[in-house]
Amino acid sequence: MVVFGFKTFYEVFLFILSVALAITIYQRLPMVRNAKLHMFNNYYHASSPTYTQQYAVGVRKNALIIAENNIFTSGIKYSFKDSYGTLYSSGNSDSSSSGCNSTTTSSKPFTVSYSYSLDSTSTATSNVTSYAGSGYTM
Repeated sequence: MVVFGFKTFYEVFLFILSVALAITIYQRLPMVRNAKLHMFNNYYHASSPTYTQQYAVGVRKNALIIAENNIFTSGIKYSFKDSYGTLYSSGNSDSSSSGCNSTTTSSKPFTVSYSYSLDSTSTATSNVTSYAGSGYTM
């Protein structure tokens, strides 16, 4: 499920990214600036002999990110890169080669106004690689 929305031009955007499969993509998955992002149960994998994957999630100016139970495999260089925003990271499986290059906070930077359930990273890996794009429901 990928949901995008906003209230007014001047308010911070809210994006929800869940059950996404990102394979062999270079970077900016997504790059977050002036927005709120709640991401959970996503799978990031890179294995291209041609391109070097630089980073999965860009934490840019005024970004507010809640990242829960995402999977970053060894083909990813940085799971999160830059520290211009606020990143709350919990339960992620990070096997990226350089890890998280962003400063994290111990509390969520915003409150989500919807209910959701987190899969374990092993269940998320299985669900995403099997069902992403073909009707997986949260």
